[in-house]
Amino acid sequence: MIQMAGAVQTSALVVGEIDYLTGITSPLVAAARGLPFKGIMITLEKTLFWIIANPEIRRMEDLVGKTVAVDRLATLQDIVARDLVRRKGVNPDRLTFIQTGCVSNSVQSLSQGSVAAALLSLPHNFVMTQKGYRELASALEFNQRSASGGIATHEGKLNKDPPRRKGDCPGDLRGNGI
Repeated sequence: MIQMAGAVQTSALVVGEIDYLTGITSPLVAAARGLPFKGIMITLEKTLFWIIANPEIRRMEDLVGKTVAVDRLATLQDIVARDLVRRKGVNPDRLTFIQTGCVSNSVQSLSQGSVAAALLSLPHNFVMTQKGYRELASALEFNQRSASGGIATHEGKLNKDPPRRKGDCPGDLRGNGI
């Protein structure tokens, strides 16, 4: 198993360097844009994201005019961040959203004070709140649902190697304790 950022794994899948992805959102967005990807299994239907802010930020309203980091603009993370801000009663257009490329970079930007807040996933949200950063919103708080975990592959892989495909999914299910 190899860990890659979303854009890298999508590129690797396009050129055939990897057979499957376990991050479902990037390939689904790419498929919507015309790339030959297929989601073959959803493993997580809850959106596990939190807006974590610098300690001096106490409420969502305190972010007005400030910068919030997300992995990439126009992706699930960006959509969730804007929705959480809206649900907390603030117009997301009053904040500046920037893309950092990956959660690790968002954590770094928040730690260095380059941004006032960041949309983080597990375990980064816990690590940052233990360091004194403040949780302003959680997707779980609003029961947001979307395909945020799963397996995707290239259409060519499905057409070329169906027997292997059938054997891979049960192994993944066992590995995930399902």
